[in-house]
Amino acid sequence: QLLMLIIGGFTKLKRYPSHGLTPIHVTKAGRGSRLFGSFSKRYLSYLEHYNSTSNNHTYGISPQDFMDNLHLSRFYDVLATAQDENGKEYVDAIEAKYYPIYGVQWHPERQRTTGPFIDFFVGELRKNKHRCPRSIPYLRQVMKAHRCVQYPEHKHLLCYFFD
Repeated sequence: QLLMLIIGGFTKLKRYPSHGLTPIHVTKAGRGSRLFGSFSKRYLSYLEHYNSTSNNHTYGISPQDFMDNLHLSRFYDVLATAQDENGKEYVDAIEAKYYPIYGVQWHPERQRTTGPFIDFFVGELRKNKHRCPRSIPYLRQVMKAHRCVQYPEHKHLLCYFFD
């Protein structure tokens, strides 16, 4: 939501309530994107055909409102859409066309299978020429799965936290 405001000045988010696990629809731009292009066909199929993305939001933006905002449509590609609890379609994933900026409406850190996202973002981080004074441990070594007691609607799922 913040990415919509920063680039597009878009402050008229509408109600798109979505709570729990839902599938997404990957767009044509999404299939050729840096983010989703790194995922296997099997994982993309999982995202599209199963209740795969963990949502907990009330507001969003429709694909039409997104495309009508020239700042947003020139800066970002829509990678995926989803349907809210009332069957209305909203933008669910975006990627900047010329910068390493990514946004999703769901919580990849609260999914059953978050490995492809971690692998992609670690790869993106490795492109950065800046270095920390200490070595950063490999993410999978410091992530621990726990029951999601913080989010009652997802208490049957695992959440991942960093030590």
